[in-house]
Amino acid sequence: MNILENINDEIIVVKAINEKKGEITEENIAFLDCDYSLIRFLSSQLSLKEVTLNNWNYPVIKQGDSITLLYRLVLQYYSKYDEELKKILQNKNYEINHINKNTLDNRISNLDIVTHQNNIRHSKGLKYETIMSSQQLQEIQQKSMKDKQQKIDESYLTRMSGIFYTNMKENTIDNKTIKSCYLKFSYNLDDISISSPNSITNKELDKLYIPEILSLFPTNSIKSLLLQNKKYIYKTIIDRNISLLNRHIDRYPAIKEVLLKYKIMDKSNPHNPNKNILLTFYDYAYNSNKYTINNGNILMVLSIRNSFNVVGRYKAFIMLYLLGILQRQKYITKIKNTNNKIPSFIWVSELKETDFPQINRNAKEILKLNWNSVRYMMVAETFGEGTADMIYSYNMNCKRNYRHGLRAKEDIINYLTKNKTVFLEGFITRKMIFDYVKDLNAKRKKLKLKYSKIKNGFMCFISSLLNYNTEIKETLEQQNFTYTILNTKTINNIRKYQEENKIKDTTYKLKPNMRVIVLKNLVN
Repeated sequence: MNILENINDEIIVVKAINEKKGEITEENIAFLDCDYSLIRFLSSQLSLKEVTLNNWNYPVIKQGDSITLLYRLVLQYYSKYDEELKKILQNKNYEINHINKNTLDNRISNLDIVTHQNNIRHSKGLKYETIMSSQQLQEIQQKSMKDKQQKIDESYLTRMSGIFYTNMKENTIDNKTIKSCYLKFSYNLDDISISSPNSITNKELDKLYIPEILSLFPTNSIKSLLLQNKKYIYKTIIDRNISLLNRHIDRYPAIKEVLLKYKIMDKSNPHNPNKNILLTFYDYAYNSNKYTINNGNILMVLSIRNSFNVVGRYKAFIMLYLLGILQRQKYITKIKNTNNKIPSFIWVSELKETDFPQINRNAKEILKLNWNSVRYMMVAETFGEGTADMIYSYNMNCKRNYRHGLRAKEDIINYLTKNKTVFLEGFITRKMIFDYVKDLNAKRKKLKLKYSKIKNGFMCFISSLLNYNTEIKETLEQQNFTYTILNTKTINNIRKYQEENKIKDTTYKLKPNMRVIVLKNLVN
């Protein structure tokens, strides 16, 4: 949640308030002029987006892959009052400069527009020239302040601030509040003398941003409001997705056929949970409250098996993945107390008009396939075409082979992590991995444990894992191995490595153009 906080009608502070691991964090992102029309414009722009400080301490607005600099958005607002400013902002060679070098200070009196070379000169404390000076920008600002809309916006924001206070007291959420995110808050500034809103000195700023003053903001009291806000954002994204699908279902016949064939949506009654698997799944995630909002996308850490049971239509659920409406991603942060396993989550992206041509292409491909072909497509996507070919060429049961494949994948990762052969000899061949897994499963069979039937086609499975599987690739990277095609120089490097380590020469097993796992520093 982003809040624009008014301090004594003199300065506006942009605050980013987020929930992380159940705790509320508050961060000051920027401060702006007390211009009510600008604040109303920014409030609507920031309502469902993430505002953070980038690596250079500049305030940026994120939504998906899109990133906008906050101060550029401020000048973009004022450009509607001046054609020259509008043209200058369109020129990518010009940069916006902070006069007092405080990147959080985005008041017009602290901004001017310069070339890249002059921006560097300013950073070094040298004289520099401007394309548009701060004084010129302030003159444009004064034009905007005379607009009648100013009083209308001031009245609107004052009313919204009252609604915001009511929301905090009653722990409820109002849709209009989210769109304004404005709080008029009077601080006790008796000990701080501010000469003028347009000429605050750095010394005064240091006083203004002391922790005692910031702590006056009632952060803890909006915790439940923040959770309500999360549900509002979720509902907004889902309603938009359903609305877009309904709007495009007739425009793209292939999408319509897939949605209706697999009972994903019923256009006659899109909000009927019995006939709309997508809405059923969204409702399940919403009621479970096991989701988070990140850059306008919904991330749900849910048991996919449980989701299938609740939704009750496995095929339809898979179609949502193949269409691209749902995606499965890996969680970036490792979770403690889970043996460092990285759980996967379901990613519901906010659909856009530009997504539908690709969804339509996916739909056309799906219509060419039968159900077994769809399964082939899923296996090929995860483990590569070689693995999928192996499974279907032997007419084996897909589900059983997929389960065996997962077990074998764990065996291979274990072998690459713990086996010291590669460090002794400098390389591992696919045949060595094949023999290891085959022997391991023979022992499992003797002990009456679960085992995988390893056949000659398993060599293709190993190749597919080494080429396509992310976990295997990460394991190779962590161990400083690489899966590569041999050449004569690399073979000679391996032979030299074995001589230096007094290891028996085993390079007779190797030939040029052979693919093997090699220590990275030996590859030429």
